Amino acid sequence: MTHATEHHPTAFVRALARRLADDTRVDALWIEAETNAIQWPPFDPIDIHLGVPEPFLEALRAEFLQIVPELDAGARDLSQQAAPFKGFAGSGVLGDGTPFTYRLERTSQMAKVPRRGVNVLLDRSGGLLIPALSFE
Repeated sequence: MTHATEHHPTAFVRALARRLADDTRVDALWIEAETNAIQWPPFDPIDIHLGVPEPFLEALRAEFLQIVPELDAGARDLSQQAAPFKGFAGSGVLGDGTPFTYRLERTSQMAKVPRRGVNVLLDRSGGLLIPALSFE
């Protein structure tokens, strides 16, 4: 997945984006942070968000827990729970010890949540993320 000198969490995010680029069940993939510093690597902290239409949410929920170790064999402590109105949320630790969080959000809820720093990696949603961005 990574070259010896590449920042491990950034390499993971890039590998995830490549893995999901052809998966039409994913409307959007982005990472969030409290500031716009997340726009540029190295990505840290890692807070991953996927926008998924309701019919595919359950299948992607199960698959996400398989995708992470495929991309990072050392990933551990993966968790997942229902996130009311949104979909599913969870966390884990990458192979280099970096903690990460994630959310699989219903596409219908994406524009309803204000967000601070966002780095959009994939957007097939027709721009649903744009109204949710906060530039405060």
